[in-house]
Amino acid sequence: MPEPTKFEVKFIGLSISAEGALGIVAAVVVFFGAIAFYKYL
Repeated sequence: MPEPTKFEVKFIGLSISAEGALGIVAAVVVFFGAIAFYKYL
């Protein structure tokens, strides 16, 4: 199996951090959505 290039490693790291950021954003949106929903009720 060939050694991964620095570019491939960087790309994989970016995609992982992007997924993590999306997860955080989604959690924040759900959190604030729940607060807004309870205030609306």
